[in-house]
Amino acid sequence: MFCNAVILPDGTILVIGGSSRNYQQLGETFITPRLTPYLYVPGVGWLPMRGQAHRRMYHSTATLRGDGTVASGGGDFYSPDCPAQLPSPCNCNLANDTLAAAPGVSEWQYSFESDFEIFTPAYLFHGPAPVINNAPPVVSYGTDFAMDVAVPTGSSLGKITLLRPSSGTHGDDFEQRYLELPFEVDSVADAGTGWETWRLTVTPPANGNAAQPGYWMLFAVLANPTPSVAKPFLGIPSVARFVRL
Repeated sequence: MFCNAVILPDGTILVIGGSSRNYQQLGETFITPRLTPYLYVPGVGWLPMRGQAHRRMYHSTATLRGDGTVASGGGDFYSPDCPAQLPSPCNCNLANDTLAAAPGVSEWQYSFESDFEIFTPAYLFHGPAPVINNAPPVVSYGTDFAMDVAVPTGSSLGKITLLRPSSGTHGDDFEQRYLELPFEVDSVADAGTGWETWRLTVTPPANGNAAQPGYWMLFAVLANPTPSVAKPFLGIPSVARFVRL
């Protein structure tokens, strides 16, 4: 309950924050944090990740950053001195920022996490990432564009992705979009430094029905042909370039 799902540049999905109680158990929802994020890797399944230090429940948010990490922050909760389990019956009185409990039981103070944590996906720990050296700041619908990407020698580009900057709250992110763009490799130049320069021709979305106008994050992603529990990612993304459609 109240978790946030974030699509990552390689196509995996991070589910982070939330509570282990449902909305019918509203009082308990605010004191039973789910600290362990889960990553969905197609072909592998759901995998637990390293836990968060702070509870991220109601009014929390999680946002993909341009470097491929995720900022997870905010969240309402009851103060740390509250019991592990609320008595029954109980109900929330959000107008007074307190929890009204059963007769004879004191109230618990309502509070808010005002900080952020940074989740670093596994793909950033597995070798060098590609680097976008050249990409246009403005992209027109249906018009191919050129793109230069530095790729470690011996690696291969798996995909070019567009992701919409997110704006999530209450477990929903109405701006979140993920698109894989078709591309062709025009040339590969080896500089003899352990890196190659790949010149690409990339095809953007045809119209605003697939990708609404505005700013997007453009990623180049190295291929990981064998995702697994040990390597839980579909590829290694570059730092994003922001482009405007």
